[in-house]
Amino acid sequence: MPLISVIMLSYNHCEYVECAINSVINQSYLDWELIIIDDCSTDGSQQLIKSLSENDKRIRAVYHEANRGIPASTNEGIDLALGKFFAFIDSDDIWYPDKLARQMVFLEADEDLVVWSDGDIIDAEGYLIGQRFVEMHGAQSAKKSGDILESLIERNFIFQSSFIMKKENLNGIQYNEELKYLNDYQCVVDLAKKFNFYFIDESLAKYRVHGGNAHDRDPGGFDSDEIVLRTYFLKNYSEYLTSEVIYSNHARIVSLISSMNQNTINDLKIQKNSLSEFLKGYYSSVIGVALPTGSTRRESYDLAIAGYRILADEGLFEFLMRFRAYIYDTFLYQDQYRFYIRDKLFKKKFINNLNKTQFET
Repeated sequence: MPLISVIMLSYNHCEYVECAINSVINQSYLDWELIIIDDCSTDGSQQLIKSLSENDKRIRAVYHEANRGIPASTNEGIDLALGKFFAFIDSDDIWYPDKLARQMVFLEADEDLVVWSDGDIIDAEGYLIGQRFVEMHGAQSAKKSGDILESLIERNFIFQSSFIMKKENLNGIQYNEELKYLNDYQCVVDLAKKFNFYFIDESLAKYRVHGGNAHDRDPGGFDSDEIVLRTYFLKNYSEYLTSEVIYSNHARIVSLISSMNQNTINDLKIQKNSLSEFLKGYYSSVIGVALPTGSTRRESYDLAIAGYRILADEGLFEFLMRFRAYIYDTFLYQDQYRFYIRDKLFKKKFINNLNKTQFET
């Protein structure tokens, strides 16, 4: 029985997958198995994987006849894992030879840790570009060890190909199959609520940027996932978050929704009622506590919010576009929770327009 199960998802990375597999084979730590889930590749990846797996009995490969997507394939790999611990490596990434050995030192001391590390960024040809993963995600000053729930909800900075933990500690936590891309983000946030993380501040793996990464192919899909995910964070973890982080999640959702086109909004299947409930939450948690009752700015926002509710009933797209215009016409000093209007003329026109509509506050 192997101590570590390494899970690799493969999909049309024929030019990279051999390097990824060899980086596992060349580990100085030898007690592992490699489970490869090929999600119906069409570029010759399956033939290459079969050739490499025949030469090393520690490699087990599964070949899908139809594409099932990242979360379903990841959950399958975890279910097949025989090891006490499991780790991930993407089929276009590379491990340094002592990656597992360095991490097992910390897991042997405390097996309930979730251990991860920084990584070097490489280009399509494998050359270092002089940047690290944490730096690329703007998380140099973020809390990366211990209880990192709040800092992780602010932004996703965990390097998936550096991640290792005890399988038993998942205890029902899975990769959300309703999220196409950010299922790993939800998983690590759910884990951060239960376990301490340990960050090794050195590069134990390489993250490849090649233009064919999922985010480059479908940025709109990532945005849709983020709306769903940040709504999930607010629903499940608000009691553990500061007001600043709660606000930033609301603001991020508003920004993402307001930048979408009608087709994307329809694809999201956002219901008017759920959007109205979100707006009420945004109002009560941010504006309602930020501005004194009776102040000019509070009256303006009361009027605007009421108008938004009418617009939501009349038409979602028109509602979002006007909401976007109004939000973009304001900015927030987050440390003081004070709102200011940049363009007073625009504010006057906007409110006068709302005054023409009869509605209940």
